Amino acid sequence: MKLGIKSIFVATSLGLVSFASLANDSGVIQFEGAITDTPCVVDHDDANQSVGLGQYKKDAFNKKGDTSAPVSFEIKLLGCATDTFANASVKFAGHTTPDSPTTLALSANQAGDTIASGVGIQILQNNKPVAVDGSATAGSIALEDGDNTFRFLAQYVAVADEVTAGSASSYANFSISYK
Repeated sequence: MKLGIKSIFVATSLGLVSFASLANDSGVIQFEGAITDTPCVVDHDDANQSVGLGQYKKDAFNKKGDTSAPVSFEIKLLGCATDTFANASVKFAGHTTPDSPTTLALSANQAGDTIASGVGIQILQNNKPVAVDGSATAGSIALEDGDNTFRFLAQYVAVADEVTAGSASSYANFSISYK
């Protein structure tokens, strides 16, 4: 009988160990950032932002060139020092629609999404579309000591006379240069 009791105790102990090992979870924390040698730093909240353009019915775009209401967004530069550079400029680079360096092509939000057609996204500065293909800067600002801000608008623009419904998202990388 003593053998039977030991067997039950060992089985119970193994069960507890096995249960404890199932209760462990693990994960990864990724830390991101950069150390720069620039006169300013991009505001953390503006470095990876999302600009909501809203939802529009396809019949809001009756012909090529029709646009949605513009939505404002900013890129803030913090802690600027003007002792070495006096100006900053921003350049956008993204996948553009055919024959239009100022219009971002649309992409799906998720795999399997239907993508809208006949429409793209423009970024405007001073109410004029800027290059979003990485070919040119989107204007510059004179730096002041302290914080500085680039101000932009974004809008949908019809690139064809017929627009179809679907996901209407895109993205553009940006880089800041100083002179």
